[in-house]
Amino acid sequence: MNNPHKNVRTCVYSREQIIVSYHNGQSAVEIARSFGISLRTVFKWLQRFRNEGAAGLTDRSSKPHHNAHAYVDGWKEMIVKLRGLCMTALEIAGTLKLPRSTISLALVRYGLNRLDRLTPPEPVRRYEREHPGDLIHLDIKKLGRFLKPGHRVTGWVGRQRSKGLGYDYVHVAIDDHSRVAYVEVLEDEKGETCARFLERATQWFGSKGVKVNRVMTDNGVGYISHVFRDTAIALGQRHIRTKPYTPKTNGKSPSRHSLRDCLPVNGTVHQNSPGRVGIRHAIQIASFTKRMVAKMDTHLQLRKPNGGIMPAAIFSDLLHMRPVSHSN
Repeated sequence: MNNPHKNVRTCVYSREQIIVSYHNGQSAVEIARSFGISLRTVFKWLQRFRNEGAAGLTDRSSKPHHNAHAYVDGWKEMIVKLRGLCMTALEIAGTLKLPRSTISLALVRYGLNRLDRLTPPEPVRRYEREHPGDLIHLDIKKLGRFLKPGHRVTGWVGRQRSKGLGYDYVHVAIDDHSRVAYVEVLEDEKGETCARFLERATQWFGSKGVKVNRVMTDNGVGYISHVFRDTAIALGQRHIRTKPYTPKTNGKSPSRHSLRDCLPVNGTVHQNSPGRVGIRHAIQIASFTKRMVAKMDTHLQLRKPNGGIMPAAIFSDLLHMRPVSHSN
């Protein structure tokens, strides 16, 4: 029996015994007396067994067949239309003269209880610049400082963690076309630091024959500073900032963070965080073996799938990158 109360007189088994006793020749009065139930109850189970068989001896739903206060089906269209006008459940209830709880339940049932579900999601727009240097993505990743190697290196999870030491800042510059990345680990993310990193990244790309024409950043404090703006102007670069609270616009930089995590700089395991500050590292795919490319491709797919160009295609572009020069 579904959720029987403590004073229940019959269950599925006892109802079956009522049917067996009746077929064995006992009268309904004797059965009611032996089971301690009313004569009406005995006839009820006998009638259900005749009409429905053994399935009729199970409990039925206690839900009423009709609800006089429920809204009619024709109002569904009205509720949906009013919700399409961004009206709240309380406003719809006042308009239709229905309880707010009824409208709220209807909105949940139709999947309209949240405002962001009223409009279809914005389609994903993929893009890739035609030439290296057309657009460079800049971003910063904070890394916690430590006094000794962690469990990812030692494999010992029980070691005491290094807490309260602050952060180092990984500055990343990624070419939109080839996905070549230039990385530095610096001590802060101030405007002066970001500006000097932009100069060094531009110089490094220039050494490869790539002229940087545009840079894209988020709205971090270092990137909105005057010194960074003036540096970009002095370098002849157009500074593009992403829409606030829209990190997907500059998503190629976070995708490179996953690649950076699986590539220790020069294979070195740092014993503490001061040892990595000031590191300048350029991810040059041409020096990787095919086995390493396949390994990183699998790593990115399993750890953080890239919604754009897959890593194997990215590495292929890098291997064939040639110096180019062109104007804005």
